[in-house]
Amino acid sequence: MAWNPASVLNPELLRGLRTTLPRRRALFVAGLTAALLLAGAWVVWNNSAPRYYDVDLESPNGAALAYEWQVRSFGATAYGVLTVALFGLLFMLGPAMAGLSFVQERLRGTAIFQQMTLLSPLRLASGKFWGAGALAYFVALMLLPCALAAAWLGGLSPHKVARLCLFLLVGGFAWQAVGLYASAALSGPSERALRGGLLVGPLVAVAGAVAAVGLSQFFTADYEAMAEWLADPPARGLADYQYRNYQSFWWHFYGARVPAYAVVVGLLGFAGAWAFAGAVRRVKVWQLIPVGPRAAWLFYLSSAAVVVGLLWGRHVDDTQPIARLVVYMALAWGAVALLAGGSALTRDRLREWWSADRDPMALLQRSEIKASAATLLVAGGVSLAGLVALWASYHVEPGGARGGLKLFPQLLPIAACFALTLVATVAFVQFCAMFRFRIGGWAGVALLAGVYAFAGVASTYRTQEQPEGRRDTGYEPRETVVLPAEYTTHFLKYRETGAARRGLAVESAFALLCLALAALKLKRTRLDLLRAPDA
Repeated sequence: MAWNPASVLNPELLRGLRTTLPRRRALFVAGLTAALLLAGAWVVWNNSAPRYYDVDLESPNGAALAYEWQVRSFGATAYGVLTVALFGLLFMLGPAMAGLSFVQERLRGTAIFQQMTLLSPLRLASGKFWGAGALAYFVALMLLPCALAAAWLGGLSPHKVARLCLFLLVGGFAWQAVGLYASAALSGPSERALRGGLLVGPLVAVAGAVAAVGLSQFFTADYEAMAEWLADPPARGLADYQYRNYQSFWWHFYGARVPAYAVVVGLLGFAGAWAFAGAVRRVKVWQLIPVGPRAAWLFYLSSAAVVVGLLWGRHVDDTQPIARLVVYMALAWGAVALLAGGSALTRDRLREWWSADRDPMALLQRSEIKASAATLLVAGGVSLAGLVALWASYHVEPGGARGGLKLFPQLLPIAACFALTLVATVAFVQFCAMFRFRIGGWAGVALLAGVYAFAGVASTYRTQEQPEGRRDTGYEPRETVVLPAEYTTHFLKYRETGAARRGLAVESAFALLCLALAALKLKRTRLDLLRAPDA
């Protein structure tokens, strides 16, 4: 009996290939792509002919120079066009099709067969990942050799071409994983999230295009020339804005100076890997496979480690690292708010929690509630640990000298206010979730976001007093390194202890108010459910 290679492949991948890229469609797409390549090459070649002012045709080598000019211009132009096409395929078409993969199964009514399949969630998600974007990958494989040949003809830098190809590969796969996760998240047992699910494909494609345009600058920059400039900088007469432009392409990760493109590639790979893991987890959920909270803990821990690494330490151009500390606290608060909004206990879940039944479904719900509470505690602990680590790193000068660490007037007020903010967020979100809002706890997240945004904007409109004998030059000299011993800017005069006391008082009152409201509402909700179980 002959061996069938298809028998060892992923069945879901084969199903996706038969659906998106059958044999006749593959031949048609290949022929159409080849025809468009030939037609586009002919148009670009004709438009690449040198003008009379580009090459002196009357010189002895005029014809050869004109031909060389035309070849180089043709290669550079063709490489630019093919790169745009590759970006469209890998950042828009592939992720959009992945974003529709699970949603279309639900809309067609075939998702029930995938829930009953013997394939593991990992193999099912892998098959969807590669099968949904098969058409985009097929066309991209045809265009990539042509793009590399055009780059060679155009005399482009091999380093730039390699960086751009790396961005296409890692970024395209990462964005497709994001689209797959969005599709899996919308394909749960509830029909509410499925409404408008077909819009997820175009939305993922538009977001991919924006990300590609915004991040491509870090891969097309000339890092070699910038490295030579940094190794032997010119005279001090160089304008400050040029220096800042060079510095924007060199980032820091735990104090190490790293090219921006390497950091972006790492972040894209990190996001893509966790998005694919999240898609597998969502498949487990709607296949009724129990999932533990450890994956969520690991995701939050690794994400916090990455964020802390990007915001770590003092740099030569740092004058106010407190801004990065505020950014970290804002990101951590947003993450905890999202966790609280997604795990808030509604009236229905509270009824299951207080139910005296011991059936397997009730026990499963209780374990999920306990896992959500544990995840919130882990997220709060990791956020506080990252805050302490960043605070300690900001008291070290670039030369290695450690400044004075003032524990009580600096760290404790900041950490206490941050912890109280997290507690108030969880309590207020739960308070809103116990009302019969259609969006549940997300109403609390939206209200708190508005409150803190208003407080942040209002805090910027405070009186600024400039110290005597100092002129505002518009920028700080890049040699100046100011140790944040007082956590104040150069243009503000206020007492640190007084500000810390006011902040602690406000946050304590707000947290106590949120806790009291949540406790009272929880007690009243329990009494209502005991009086009328069907309420």
